[in-house]
Amino acid sequence: MTSLPVLKWNPNELAKRLGFAGGITTADRPYHFFQHCHSDYWEFVCVLEGVLKQLVNGVVRHDKPGTIMLIRAHDVHELFGSDGCVFINMMFHTRWLQHLDIMLETSALSTSLTRQNEIPLVRLSKSVFSGVVKDLRQLFPENSAEQMKMRFARLFVRLMTDHFCQDIITQDKHVKMHAWLRQVLGSIDENPDHVPTVEELVTMSNRSAEHVSRSFRRYLGMTPSMYLNRKRLQQACRLLTHTDLPLLDVCYSVGFENASYFFRWFKSIYGMTPRSYRLKHWQNGRQP
Repeated sequence: MTSLPVLKWNPNELAKRLGFAGGITTADRPYHFFQHCHSDYWEFVCVLEGVLKQLVNGVVRHDKPGTIMLIRAHDVHELFGSDGCVFINMMFHTRWLQHLDIMLETSALSTSLTRQNEIPLVRLSKSVFSGVVKDLRQLFPENSAEQMKMRFARLFVRLMTDHFCQDIITQDKHVKMHAWLRQVLGSIDENPDHVPTVEELVTMSNRSAEHVSRSFRRYLGMTPSMYLNRKRLQQACRLLTHTDLPLLDVCYSVGFENASYFFRWFKSIYGMTPRSYRLKHWQNGRQP
């Protein structure tokens, strides 16, 4: 009996430095990749066009655009792409999962995901999926290693925390939140039209900046800056749908000092530009 091939992480020098590798596969004829598993890396599989037939742990799947699957190291899988199928596969070394655990101060995410019987996958809305696909495509053009690593890190954290690991992170945060943190968050919610700066938040907490940062990562799964930026974006959504302020005025009104940064953040969270968000809500009859 032939033993199952176990593929080891053996990329080129650049991918070895980055800790990830991947590409876009276009099948101009029926596509097949033999049954195998991995030893020390995981893989995102994202279908862009057509149907990708996969045999994963003995279960036949037919995946279409909108679905992103997370192939773990131990998963036994085989790919059968139909003619015209286009998909992205993004392989990443297991150390990325270790970095995520450290950043979020969680117990082992990879262990929790590995124990799941079902293959981890998410089905995204059209707008969110298009944003993820655009970010995936932008990993491949000629960029410096630093730019590629930064872009992948941002995408990796967003995919894992917002989609694949959200329930796991929530369960890991069942420890009781400190009273001072609940009070700070409550104060921010009570005044949604004024989002404090990180420095103001630290002052409100009467704790050190390091302690505040650790607590936000532990209980909320994000840094204070990320949390406040999301609050600013929520305020921006209200202004976009209930006022006719120009986009730049919206950006500066909610506390962003850099318009490009505001537009990137907005699209990464909502899957569309602020202008598209405003037009969508106008079309839904919610004009300002």
